[in-house]
Amino acid sequence: MRNNIIMGYEIDNQWKLWYHSIKDNNWTKSSYNELYTVQNLFDYYFITNHFKQNHYQNGMFFLMKENVFPNWEDPRNREGGCLSFKVRSCNILNEWNELLLRCITNNILNHGNESINGISISPKKEFNIVKIWFANNKPNDHKGNYNGFGNDFQLSNSIYKKHDI
Repeated sequence: MRNNIIMGYEIDNQWKLWYHSIKDNNWTKSSYNELYTVQNLFDYYFITNHFKQNHYQNGMFFLMKENVFPNWEDPRNREGGCLSFKVRSCNILNEWNELLLRCITNNILNHGNESINGISISPKKEFNIVKIWFANNKPNDHKGNYNGFGNDFQLSNSIYKKHDI
């Protein structure tokens, strides 16, 4: 019975949630921890019910498409870039959860969501840097199709940067 219910809430791609310690200066693959696989909307609700604001302010988290490692050197990221946003710490939990849902349901862009490889969050003192990772370096296409939301995820508050290897 449970499998039938879950199948009704499937998503187009599987996503991996990764963690990297903010205290770790080692950026090799072994320094990243794969935490969870998101396969359906129930998995999204698991994450939003178990991860709290203090988690996101004390570690770096990456939600990446299955088979995409969360660094620029990954072959699927090399030719891409990131759209970065500065999100106030007081807003991070709600804003991140909204972006997470938009990512797994292909609703970050009006069209062309297949170009999104993932999203990430990195804490700073009073804010967090949230990035949308793209497989290709077409900032005008990405920005032109971006489906902004909230106060912190508007294009006027963003910076686009090509991945430099």
